[in-house]
Amino acid sequence: MNSFKKKTNRLSSRKSSALTLTGNITIDTALERHSHVEEGAQAVSSQISLFMQKVRELSDTSGTLTQAMKNYYSGSGAEDKLRVFDRAHEEVDRTIPNTLLGVAKDHIMSKLDAYTKSLDNVRQEIKVFHERQKTFDHYLKKVEKLNEEKSRRATEGKLEKPKQIEKMTRNVKKLNDARGARDEMVSSLLSQLNYFYETRISTMDPILKLLFQFQQEYYRQCATAIQVDLPTANVPV
Repeated sequence: MNSFKKKTNRLSSRKSSALTLTGNITIDTALERHSHVEEGAQAVSSQISLFMQKVRELSDTSGTLTQAMKNYYSGSGAEDKLRVFDRAHEEVDRTIPNTLLGVAKDHIMSKLDAYTKSLDNVRQEIKVFHERQKTFDHYLKKVEKLNEEKSRRATEGKLEKPKQIEKMTRNVKKLNDARGARDEMVSSLLSQLNYFYETRISTMDPILKLLFQFQQEYYRQCATAIQVDLPTANVPV
């Protein structure tokens, strides 16, 4: 299995995490936009890998076809045709794809890998943020419940016991700590999300250009290699 096929399988098997929203319009908008950018980048990377894989498969199939034709013409006295055919396909089946796919891996895929890796890093930041949001929500609900119980006791004319006071104080502190831990990430996370959204086109432009150059060069070289005439020698009876 070649490296492009491995890359394609890895990307296609990776599932995007479900988008979790927070209820904060600013944060949720940034998260939704980033999710769109991330899914788009993964799709581009997967399809470029698949395209490169198909180029390799095409060259391999063409090489197999060339060998089949050589076998068919063997001993016929018309091998000159196949020598010309074989020389052209040596370029098309081996030299051109080997050279250009190596260039594509070094330049196109390396840029895509760096880009998707940076998106993965932000994904981890988002994960941490949601974990902190979850902790905050947990203690918010807990404190709300404790306040409801406190109000009910007050309505019944009951005084707060030291243990109840300590429990409320402890959970309010945990709530405030959770709020602080979550809020300290907001500014940095929003900056990252907005950056990747605002630079999504300028980041992909060089990759698009390199991909188009690869396609132009690949098809041009293949077309040049096979622009030869086959000999018209007669086959002996």
